[in-house]
Parts: sequence; C-alpha cells; structure tokens
Amino acid sequence: MDTPSAIVHAGDCCLNAECSLYGETGAGNIIKFGKTKQGQQRYRCNDCLQTFSARKGTLFYRKRTPEDTILKSLTMVARGARLSSVSHTHNLKPETVGGWALEAGTHAGHLEEALLEGYQASRSEVDGLWSYVQHKGEKKRT
Repeated sequence: MDTPSAIVHAGDCCLNAECSLYGETGAGNIIKFGKTKQGQQRYRCNDCLQTFSARKGTLFYRKRTPEDTILKSLTMVARGARLSSVSHTHNLKPETVGGWALEAGTHAGHLEEALLEGYQASRSEVDGLWSYVQHKGEKKRT
C-alpha cells in the first residue's frame, strides 16, 4: 500500500500481513474466489494463497447478526438511546451492542485519519467543524 492509512476496497490488495505483496494495490495478485454462505464475495491472493471475504476489515467482519440490525442498533445509540433500550428492541445483549459501538468508533477514527491525511487540518479544526455542522440545523427561537 502506498500509505498505511489509505482507503482501499475489498479485493484491491492482500490483507495478510505475512504476504510479500501485503497492502500493494494493482499487483494483480487478487482474484475472486467464490462466495461465503451469506453470499459475500471471497477473494484469494495468488502469492500467499490466503483467502478473505469482502467484509474483512469492516465492522461486519465475522458478525452473525444481519448488517441491517447492526446499523439500526448503532443509529439508535448515536441518537442517544441507552444500550439497554437498544438491546431490548433488537433482542440482543447490551454487551454486544456496546462492543459494536466501540468497534464503530475505532473504524470512524481510522476513516477520519485517512480522509484528513492529505489536508493540513489540526484535530481542533476538525472538532470545530463537527460542532458547527451539529449546530447548523438548530433554529433560533425569538
């Protein structure tokens, strides 16, 4: 990979850290290699023969819960719902929902770093931008 935090799509590079072509995009070593039981695309590196699914490196990797349920649960948490309420609504354990929330936060942090890598913006400038966007929708009452 050209930069360690570059954003790549599934099948762009080998995800095996032991592979000599690990992270290199455009090397031509990745081929489609069938589908998982859930219908997700699988890939194989012709260099190390390691296989991986399109979900590898995402929030949904090795999750048995449907993506829709995970996304709805995280949306509820993001909107301020308690973990106990979310878990009761979707018939899940609160620990499961909390784990998803922590993992989603980690993924969001990595994404933010990758997106801002090419720009000269400090962390405080990014925080200020998010505060501005968050308050932009509020209306002043007179």
